[in-house]
Amino acid sequence: MEELVNIENIIDALNPLTKQVKSFRKFDGITIECTKNEGTTVDKAINEMTALCTKLKLMPIATEVRKGDPELFAVQFTELMPKYTNEQVVAMYKDTFMFLFNNIKMKDPASATKPMLIENMDSLVKHAIMIYCRSNINQYKESFDTYYTNTKYRAKINGIFLESVEEFIAGV
Repeated sequence: MEELVNIENIIDALNPLTKQVKSFRKFDGITIECTKNEGTTVDKAINEMTALCTKLKLMPIATEVRKGDPELFAVQFTELMPKYTNEQVVAMYKDTFMFLFNNIKMKDPASATKPMLIENMDSLVKHAIMIYCRSNINQYKESFDTYYTNTKYRAKINGIFLESVEEFIAGV
């Protein structure tokens, strides 16, 4: 079995084992939102999740029934320190850059050109690092300043930015 070090792996491990939960949704880096199956109660679904998490050695957990929706509950893995591969971090940055580029294109299509994006590289890289620092991939790790002022790290992100610009322009 794959090491259960992030929410995606945990969902993959729990999904085939549960009978009381219809679906899982990643909420953040340490929490999943669960939808109970029809014909069961939230209490039964939570009890099943607690038993499965104990079996998979994913304790301690915290559970919470979602207010306003009796079908949903959250399971939080309170001591989970998410670990992601370099490839997953690169993919997250590329997705972030594509999101930023598409927003620019939506607001002002004339600004979504290669020269304009490269001219705004510092600002866009800064935004991407801020998004990364707030994301579940970085949860409980370094601060924005630590990443932003690290010249080796910035160089790596600048490289991902330039690759992303090329991919964006090719897809425009």
